[in-house]
Amino acid sequence: LASLLIFVGCAGGSNLPDAPKGYVWYENSDFYFAYPDSWQRNEANGMVQLMPKAGGNNIVVTTSPYDSSFDNITVETIEENLKPGIEAQGMKMSNIAVAHDTTKGTDIAIVTYDISLSSFKMGQTLYMFRVGNTVYSVTLTEAVEDLTFVRTVFNSLTLK
Repeated sequence: LASLLIFVGCAGGSNLPDAPKGYVWYENSDFYFAYPDSWQRNEANGMVQLMPKAGGNNIVVTTSPYDSSFDNITVETIEENLKPGIEAQGMKMSNIAVAHDTTKGTDIAIVTYDISLSSFKMGQTLYMFRVGNTVYSVTLTEAVEDLTFVRTVFNSLTLK
């Protein structure tokens, strides 16, 4: 009987809803979101990258310990803390905008900006939110603009 209970308890896995058509779930212990089902998942050094085999648009999930600098993120916060690191890599960061969304039960900072390197330009959308003592960053890179992709990720983002 104990073996049967263990089997039944493990068989269900997580009880996530059906992913949107053409998407699958990325899930960790604190949240989940949908990403294109044809993409690969790579993990290294605490970072998760979701992307097609040939490259292009992608998602990167990272974590960092919470500190108060993550509270009330503004354009100035991004210019002081994120922009120098990006520009030190030879890229230019422009058109920075910050909005906050609280409809998912926590403050999610939505940071949008453009990145350029030589003549190549791409857009990035960064979702930053806190769960306990961890700050999650979910960065969507659009080498090719795809508003449906960006909206699907945000609309499906669910904190547990």
